[in-house]
Amino acid sequence: MAEEINLSEHPLLEVADDIIREEKRRKRTKKVVAVSAFIIIVFIIISYLGYAIGYYIANATSLSLLSKDPEARFAQVGFRLSEPLTVTEQHKYNLQSDEGWVGGEGYVYWTTQNVSPQTMSFVLEHEGYSNTNRLSPVTSGSFTKDEDPYLPLTLYEAPKQNRAERHNLNLNVADPKDYFGFTVLFRLLIDEDRAGTIPLDNIAIYFNRDTKVHGQNELPKALRFGFQSGAKKDIISPGRTLLEENDYIGSIAVGGRLDLDDPRAPASLTGFYDYTFGLDGAKYGESGEQIYEIAYGEFEEPLTNENWGEPLAEAEEKLEHGDVFHAVTYKGVRPLINAVPQRQYYTSFQKYMLDGDKGEPLCYTNNLGVAEMNIKFWLEGWDLATTNKVVNKSFGMQLHFVAKRAE
Repeated sequence: MAEEINLSEHPLLEVADDIIREEKRRKRTKKVVAVSAFIIIVFIIISYLGYAIGYYIANATSLSLLSKDPEARFAQVGFRLSEPLTVTEQHKYNLQSDEGWVGGEGYVYWTTQNVSPQTMSFVLEHEGYSNTNRLSPVTSGSFTKDEDPYLPLTLYEAPKQNRAERHNLNLNVADPKDYFGFTVLFRLLIDEDRAGTIPLDNIAIYFNRDTKVHGQNELPKALRFGFQSGAKKDIISPGRTLLEENDYIGSIAVGGRLDLDDPRAPASLTGFYDYTFGLDGAKYGESGEQIYEIAYGEFEEPLTNENWGEPLAEAEEKLEHGDVFHAVTYKGVRPLINAVPQRQYYTSFQKYMLDGDKGEPLCYTNNLGVAEMNIKFWLEGWDLATTNKVVNKSFGMQLHFVAKRAE
């Protein structure tokens, strides 16, 4: 087990000078540098996201290095972008081209241990994501950890009402401006005279124990943090505390009945689960005109006529405190019955936190000492916490990462 490090005995390095010197050495030697087996690197990404905080998505993005080895110089944060930056953009946002050292698709740019709000906002805008702190509900749909890990984590539009169909699946890909996303890289570095003497690969990246989310009302529960790295892909619900004996697993349904009507809609619509227009039953192999409760989302089995009951003679009594997920059935409507929705399985930050010898790594470094993660976070449209009470509320996210070599 790595020895505890006294922070007061290891002040942060003078980052700017170190990075300039290291970049000069790298360009001269083109050598890969190594990281000591006794180093604990602490990556800290602090993102304050919210409507009340202003234009920028991130208040600060910083990375700090604590080490018992005096030869361990620093670490860097990088971003993988889809298009190259101009020299002016690189200078303005303190981003230096990787020049092909890491490889892979797109263009990698490295920055210092402290990423400014302007740089973070620029990266998001450059990649087509929202940079104005506006989150609209979207969904991952059904999800299971590490299933199809090499396929991108795709987000879809939240359910939309179509009264001409009794099943609204709605798997339209979400607009990137409705959520946030970026690909981040972590690079571990040490003096070049030790290059090749210590392996760089298989250094694990975890969340640090002080990773947290702040938000009003139920907003932290409605948020999702999705990540993908190599063969690992998972979704985290930041606002939930899950039990270790259950392997930190929770889930929500991603199918069912909804009341998506505007509060200003007629009384025959508001407070009732959405239902179709009067449809010709022949469309579904039935006779006469039929009015069906609309089924939204994904279900375990294909829906058949047996999943809609007999029409109600009278409307059910409206709920005093209904919302999009809690309503009743209107008169003359055939209620949705015995329909089992698919589920989105999620975990909590605790599962991936380094706590002594506990914690599952998020990802690992490669032989170059580089770890890479694709990150998305969004307002989950199927979470019961995603109601009008969380709209336009501010939240903050502190993401602290720790890199530690296995014993």
